[in-house]
Amino acid sequence: MKNAFNKASRVVNNSCAHPLMTVAVFALVIGWALTGPRAHYSDTWQLVMNTTSSIVTFLMVFIIANAQKRDTEALLLKLDLLIAANPNATNKAVGLEGRSEEIAAAVRDEIAELAKDPGMGRP
Repeated sequence: MKNAFNKASRVVNNSCAHPLMTVAVFALVIGWALTGPRAHYSDTWQLVMNTTSSIVTFLMVFIIANAQKRDTEALLLKLDLLIAANPNATNKAVGLEGRSEEIAAAVRDEIAELAKDPGMGRP
């Protein structure tokens, strides 16, 4: 189920990011606005767009959060690999996102001190 959601989320996210989707949404809104006079700007006419936009917004929150989580995890893994591959780099920040806030703050402070040194703590 998780794999199916990730796959569907990726498809929806890629589709929504396409420029044609922006054009389609503008066309939908313009079409809805043009039907206003014919519908006498009724409550039902307004409710159609209100409900549609609310549902789409609600669903997109979860789809975007899923995509952002996957992208962030991939980016952090790549950064950890780069740090591990560089013999001159300190590996104290590897996996920092999974540590407690206290440990993360201590490592941030230590790295900030290293950054003040023009040689970054290297001989």
